Amino acid sequence: MNASLVDLSVVLVHYKQPQLLSRALASVRMQIPRAREIIVVDDGSGFCPELDIAIGASGCEVRLLRLRLCSGGPAIPRNQGLAAARGHYAAFLDADDVWLPGHLAALERAWQLDSGAIVHGDQLVWGPDLQRPFLQKGLATQASSAATYEALRQFGNKIFLSTVAGPRGVLSEASFDPWQRWEDFDLWL
Repeated sequence: MNASLVDLSVVLVHYKQPQLLSRALASVRMQIPRAREIIVVDDGSGFCPELDIAIGASGCEVRLLRLRLCSGGPAIPRNQGLAAARGHYAAFLDADDVWLPGHLAALERAWQLDSGAIVHGDQLVWGPDLQRPFLQKGLATQASSAATYEALRQFGNKIFLSTVAGPRGVLSEASFDPWQRWEDFDLWL
């Protein structure tokens, strides 16, 4: 890895939200260092000229993969994008999410420490005492990972993982299960 380019493929899933896609692509374009490639997987949006306009206006070089039929969830398009990825690492971003400045720099630092690390970002927020994180939908974290896992299984997934990145080979091996209601949660666990 060098200071200007991370050997990373960004897999961005889109379904009928070209205005949000523009914002997501802009957040990827503003990253320093830059990603090796950006792959937009359109999940069967059908005729959507606004998609081509949004990609063209983004200033990003994008490979567009169009799925003929909507898969009904993000698992299949994410797997398709991952299969098409060329980077050593892969990162996922949904069309309605954005990366804050410094996101790829933080990933690069993590991989300099551990080249096999899988890194994720979620909607975890901190309480007023800044000692105990809690989740936006009200499920508090537990004292141990096993307790947290059991609470999430019992009460449902309240963690919204909006981005994950890691070695492409590891992520490809695990892949997203389209039969799981919470495919993100299933993969990350």
